[in-house]
Amino acid sequence: MSDTSTLNDSPPLHPALAILISSTFAGLQLGCSVPFCEAYDCDDIDSMADETGESSDSGDSSGSADSSDSGTSNSTTSDDSADGADEDTGATCPEGTLACPCDMNGLCEADLSCIDGTCSQEELSPEAPQALTLTPSQVKRFDFSWAASPDAQTYQILEKLVSDGSYVNLGIETTETSCSLSNIPLPLRWGASYKIQACNDYGCSRSDPEQVGSSLKDAIGYVKASNTDAGDLFGWSIALSKDGGTLAIGAVNESSSATGIGGNSFDNSASDSGAVYIFTQSNGEWSQQAYIKASNAEEGDNFGSSVALSDDGSVLAVGASEEDSSSSNFPTNNSEPDSGAAYIFSRQGGSWAEWAYLKPASPESSDKFGTNIALSGDGATLAVGAIGEDSAATGIDGATANNDAFASGAAYIFVQEGSSWVTQAYIKASNTDTNDYFGSSLSLSEDGDTLAIGAYREGSDSTGVNGDEDNNDAASAGAVYVLHRNASNWSQQAYIKASNAEQGDQFGKSLSLSSDGDTLAVGAYEEDSATTGVNGAQSSNTSSESGAVYVFIRQGSSWTQDAYVKASNTDYGDKFGQSVALSGDGEVLVVATQHEDSGTSGIGEEQSDNSASSSGAAYFFVKDAGSWTQRTYIKAPNTSASDYFGFSLSVNQDGTSLAIGAYAEDSNAVGISGDSQDDTAPYSGAVYLY
Repeated sequence: MSDTSTLNDSPPLHPALAILISSTFAGLQLGCSVPFCEAYDCDDIDSMADETGESSDSGDSSGSADSSDSGTSNSTTSDDSADGADEDTGATCPEGTLACPCDMNGLCEADLSCIDGTCSQEELSPEAPQALTLTPSQVKRFDFSWAASPDAQTYQILEKLVSDGSYVNLGIETTETSCSLSNIPLPLRWGASYKIQACNDYGCSRSDPEQVGSSLKDAIGYVKASNTDAGDLFGWSIALSKDGGTLAIGAVNESSSATGIGGNSFDNSASDSGAVYIFTQSNGEWSQQAYIKASNAEEGDNFGSSVALSDDGSVLAVGASEEDSSSSNFPTNNSEPDSGAAYIFSRQGGSWAEWAYLKPASPESSDKFGTNIALSGDGATLAVGAIGEDSAATGIDGATANNDAFASGAAYIFVQEGSSWVTQAYIKASNTDTNDYFGSSLSLSEDGDTLAIGAYREGSDSTGVNGDEDNNDAASAGAVYVLHRNASNWSQQAYIKASNAEQGDQFGKSLSLSSDGDTLAVGAYEEDSATTGVNGAQSSNTSSESGAVYVFIRQGSSWTQDAYVKASNTDYGDKFGQSVALSGDGEVLVVATQHEDSGTSGIGEEQSDNSASSSGAAYFFVKDAGSWTQRTYIKAPNTSASDYFGFSLSVNQDGTSLAIGAYAEDSNAVGISGDSQDDTAPYSGAVYLY
């Protein structure tokens, strides 16, 4: 051992070295850019460590110190402390303080009592994380894990989308080597790349990227009823709240005789009475909140034919198109079969209650009031369609007494006044005609002042906006009517036809308005063009009933067609446009086709194999710089023939939550994330979350 007595005349610890020592004990990786002691290089220092046996834990009070005091507590000032210092290279290393010898890479490997000399420090960021893995999981989760990076203090997640050119820090910081992201908008994250960034006080290092390259089917939410049963048609109707945190699902053929909220769901003594299920999401976890039946539930009422939610999810409207009473004052007399009804429910806290039971002023048999339904954002304006209504009246608040136009259809507006609901308007088409099915589709703007109404069997051969309404030269070409409310007065603003309107196209089968009412998407699910993509040729009728969607925009009070949209795999009989949904901001469009035939599963997979007839599919479009493009192609995670995936769908305000129904799905699972492969409950139905 060397004689330590020669070390006792050194100057006190330099402040810079105190920082060095503190950092060393914090576990940070320090480098030796020059030897810690001026007279020796790293190898010399290592040799001295072997010769002297001096180290940070030697217990020699004259030559070492622990991390609690960094070796400074007994230091004294010396008048000649700077005599041996090199002003260009750093501070003189004091006697008995801790320094760090270097390994072959110039990195610290142990503490050592320093010999008089000059000390310096190289600040190093941590090594890049290794072994990054990304595992999709239900519901809408990405689970990340990686190997620990030496000297990392925290880790951060970076993301690069297909549409972006650079990585973005998601603002998530953890000290662990695993992390999960919840509420992932799966269609918008297919093909995305992720990196983990390891950081300490000196900088950050990034891992190699991990790309979302799978179908993501393991992350797709799978939702079943709490009382799954064959033939219930769970998923017939769907509605999401604005934030995507509340989901209402109709099962029109559910058969319990329960009434009200939370009754016995298992008796099956009221066939096809119907039910609605409310699910809510908290911290990425979904659960069923309520099982809802009509207060007058009876066999064959089809409660759940349609559903709608207010923005905050606290008001629910439900249609029962086959309900039979003759008046809202006599809910059980059953004297007007299939006249239909609508119900309003409200939620306070986590509890639901029926608020109102609504009928037209003069309900009649087979009017099918409640076929479709729409709510304003505040839940205070309700539109209800009745496709079987027979009056020959036109316009607003005409005579309802005559039945000279069989199944011409009508729509009704109800508004909340205090705690009650009252009728505000009775609406007919401007060109009412037999069998037009006016009211077959409905959508309200967020403020409730713009209403779009579909009549998919209307027969004019006009094209575009505000053309000739009066000829019937193209049976079932279809039309859409846009109405506007000023104060409490409604008027028709536009009569809209497809740019290539033809017999049998059924334009208006589905429709959706953006929140501001300025963007309108319309499905024509039996349109026949063979083109694919956006704004292709419209004149080729070589793919019968393949379907199309049309997007219109409003400037002021004038409407124009903005886009003609087809599937990326257009095919005969697919019926693209069976359902459509616009995000509230009008920047996302989702289109479904219940008869598409691909046998693939999940997102972004093969589109052309046609091995699963009528399995169904959905297509996710985004608007970027004024143009629509298809982002992803969507299938169920358990694709099977005749499931009719896409019969219903709903999307939230910003397009980050998507729910798609498959009312003919066959699994016997219950609740969330059950066994989707047990096909022992035919036509029980399911809903999928993306």
